[in-house]
Amino acid sequence: MLDFCALTRRFSAALWVALPLAVAACTMQPPTQPAQSAQPAQSDSSNIQKNDLIDPRTRIDELTAEIERRSESGDGLAEAYRNRGLAWATLGEQNRAKEDFDQALRFDPELAPDYYNRGRGWHLVGKYRRAIEDYDQAISLDPTFALAYNNRGLARAELGEYDRAMDDYNQAIHLDPKIIEAYYNRGNAWSNLGKYSIAIENYDQAIRLNSKLATGYYNRGLAWYYLEEYNRAIEDYDQAIRLDPELARAYNNRGIAWNDLDEHYRAIDDYDQAIRLDPGFAFAYYNRGRAWHLLGKHSRAIEDYDRALQFDPKFTLAYDNRGLALKALGGDQGEIEH
Repeated sequence: MLDFCALTRRFSAALWVALPLAVAACTMQPPTQPAQSAQPAQSDSSNIQKNDLIDPRTRIDELTAEIERRSESGDGLAEAYRNRGLAWATLGEQNRAKEDFDQALRFDPELAPDYYNRGRGWHLVGKYRRAIEDYDQAISLDPTFALAYNNRGLARAELGEYDRAMDDYNQAIHLDPKIIEAYYNRGNAWSNLGKYSIAIENYDQAIRLNSKLATGYYNRGLAWYYLEEYNRAIEDYDQAIRLDPELARAYNNRGIAWNDLDEHYRAIDDYDQAIRLDPGFAFAYYNRGRAWHLLGKHSRAIEDYDRALQFDPKFTLAYDNRGLALKALGGDQGEIEH
């Protein structure tokens, strides 16, 4: 089965390394934002919540004081712990967030969003089975909770359970036909299964719902690439870059597509940009080395393979191609570089 987290493409005697977007979950949309209240959250591509304008640490201080005030009566403690958990989650403090969601559930064990939020916390620290247990509970309490189905699907995909993930994405879309994340994640699941045309249909739908979804264009471009539609891949990478000029991987992958069109200098320009944005990007050094290699610039290729290995000493392809470049350089009898 194709591993979409380390996609490669054979080219001549070596491999290009094309990278899907790795956010929280490889090519997948990060777990959807926490539910703010007792009502299931609706899909919202902006992910703007009413407390987003308040500094999270200020919010935590306020809620800590509120918890202390309410500790004797117990009234409203579930909500206070839930909201403090959301503030911790905003800061990336997933363990502290989970502790607060635990407390919220102790005071009110029947609220689906609290299981959902705790599941999301488990999800973000890579505890996918624990996340699924909480998403299960959220769904049992509220069978219409579309985002819980989406996130459970995402956790299952992380475990390689793509068929079960697909079932969850389908149910999320059935419940909420405008849930962008589920179309996007379903596209990624199809890509992992090598069904790129079906993946593209799902990315199309996600992009129709949110035309500014840079990762949607990026991953659709990767699917086009694997269908050998290099110009269409480049068009999507172009759009991803317009929407997110800091997306180093889009430059890397566009460079690979240019190389497959024998536009090696244009490819090198893209690898240069990827490296400028991410100076430790081993794959971009490797791919730029391959481009120099194809242009017969073996010394420059070796320099880039060296840099790739500096950042990733276990990069087998870089060792292999460096060996090929050294062998070619030895037969060039004084290669002239320009």
